[in-house]
Amino acid sequence: MKNLGCKLCWSLGHTTEWHTAKMVKVRVKSKLWQERVAESNRLNKSGKPSWNKGLKGSVPGRSSDPEIEQERKRKISEHHKGRRQPWCTGSRHWRWKGGRPQKYGSRFRRARPKVLARDKRRCVMCGAKQMLRVHHIDHKAWHNQMSNLVTLCHPDNVRAESKRNYLGWQKWLTIYTQVGAA
Repeated sequence: MKNLGCKLCWSLGHTTEWHTAKMVKVRVKSKLWQERVAESNRLNKSGKPSWNKGLKGSVPGRSSDPEIEQERKRKISEHHKGRRQPWCTGSRHWRWKGGRPQKYGSRFRRARPKVLARDKRRCVMCGAKQMLRVHHIDHKAWHNQMSNLVTLCHPDNVRAESKRNYLGWQKWLTIYTQVGAA
């Protein structure tokens, strides 16, 4: 009878026995590899004590009793009350990025109510009346002219602030403010 090919992968180039032979080779290689890794690990760890030898399931300096732990936290809190921490304020703070401490200045605070009134306290995209934000079209916090500010609801503001389709949003909102001003 003629060979119709492999019954496992339906290939005409080989038979089912080819897969069986290949799997035996793979298993042998895998077993050898596992033995090498086990031997390497055994050699690397010989003579070294375990890092947690002598510890009984707890962190050093802490108690498993909740009352003792609560008291320890209270003492630490009392110790830190009223202490100045100049090492983590202002330019010494690990998240300090330099520059001015305020993102929006007094000009933005004065322009915000005017923009909300101009847009009738509605999102210009969907018409929502809740969770309104005043958005800078060009994404520059210091550019607070009425032509650069527009009212958006929070979800639309998140979409406008994202990097995706940045120029499309900027173009559309610019056109809206020009039409709204006229």
